[in-house]
Amino acid sequence: MEKKKIKKSATKLLSDMYRWMHKGDYRLADDYHLSEHYDDEYFFDRKIQDLKDEKEGVVRGKMSDISIYEDEPENAPLVVKWKKLHPNAQIPTYGSVGAAAFDLSAAFDCELTMHPGAILAIPTGLAVELPMGYELQVRARSGLALKVGFSLVNGVGTIDSDYRGEICVIATLLGSQPWVVRSGDRIAQGLVFPVLKVQHCESEELSSTLRDTKGFGSTGV
Repeated sequence: MEKKKIKKSATKLLSDMYRWMHKGDYRLADDYHLSEHYDDEYFFDRKIQDLKDEKEGVVRGKMSDISIYEDEPENAPLVVKWKKLHPNAQIPTYGSVGAAAFDLSAAFDCELTMHPGAILAIPTGLAVELPMGYELQVRARSGLALKVGFSLVNGVGTIDSDYRGEICVIATLLGSQPWVVRSGDRIAQGLVFPVLKVQHCESEELSSTLRDTKGFGSTGV
């Protein structure tokens, strides 16, 4: 198979390089103390050379322009495992070819009536296994928000890669009328994102900027 060339910026290098070269065998960024060497292009060159030595393939690049050659097809989909915890649960699907998010549906035995202002945890009947280094974001659907005021209480929900319990959508109703949720209704949407691990370091001084401590409204209304 002809090897494909994938261009990645240095910021994407941190979250993607290990997945590509180790086929899911994640080595967290703090294991290599990458955050301490972010501005050191020679450090990255050494790490890329290490990967070359560990696995067949060609990787070359610098801090400003990382080129990765891989045997895997470009834009190969990430595999996410779903487990049905309820017979009415539905495996997520995309609503269209160009949809960024996939639909999450309600799953229970009977209808559920939501009243304005009430807060409910609506079950999806699903558990998920995400690859290490990724999170699942649960977001509101714009159609429901506009039509009935269906909204997520926590704004955007985060499902961690090590969570194996049922996914529930914490929702409220901002409209003026009750709304009935039925099993199978699409109540939210999900997106999977890479997570960049950071190393936290206490410091007595922070670098100065032109903005400095100016906060709310500092740039105008």
